[in-house]
Amino acid sequence: MKILKSTSLLIILVFLLTGCISIPIGDGNKIKIGKDGFTVINEENEETTISLGEDEITVTSEDGEEAKLSFSEEDGLDFSFFGDEEMNWVMGENLELPFDLPYGIPIAPDNNIFQYMNSEEVIFVHYLSGNNTKDIVKLYEDFFKKQSFSDKLEVYELGDAETIMNTYRVETDEEVLEINVMGASDDIGVTVTIAYRTDFY
Repeated sequence: MKILKSTSLLIILVFLLTGCISIPIGDGNKIKIGKDGFTVINEENEETTISLGEDEITVTSEDGEEAKLSFSEEDGLDFSFFGDEEMNWVMGENLELPFDLPYGIPIAPDNNIFQYMNSEEVIFVHYLSGNNTKDIVKLYEDFFKKQSFSDKLEVYELGDAETIMNTYRVETDEEVLEINVMGASDDIGVTVTIAYRTDFY
């Protein structure tokens, strides 16, 4: 169980840090594997150490900066990125959000939130609904019509006759809001992803 939990945490950490930590592959690069983790050494001899604990993974860069990911049965996943920013990532069933969504973004009443992530700059919510997909599309189209930034709204419809895959995106100088709705065109059951970020630039 310990190995499985540590492996799962490592996969999540690598996913979160994909754009922030470069793990080079090719000539001149080495990986040292130890009892408690491993160290990646690039062609410039810079080291990134990944240590695996029972309920925590720590990534230490060449200059000593650390990122930590810890797991708790009660609190879910708690992620602390390089620096002081706290990020909370929770996965489960029928979760309740401990924070308010910006602009009063609506969520279907019969929602089953199974994943959310939040920090001072990022909010991410992923949920299922038993509503008809077209009803959820209307829910978010009505929401955007009432917003002052509706003139900046970009809509991408990538579905076909059987599937609805709509993305609603607003990007300003200070924030980005994106809502994805995916489900069958003439059936119930839809997946919704809400992503919001400030301090984007």
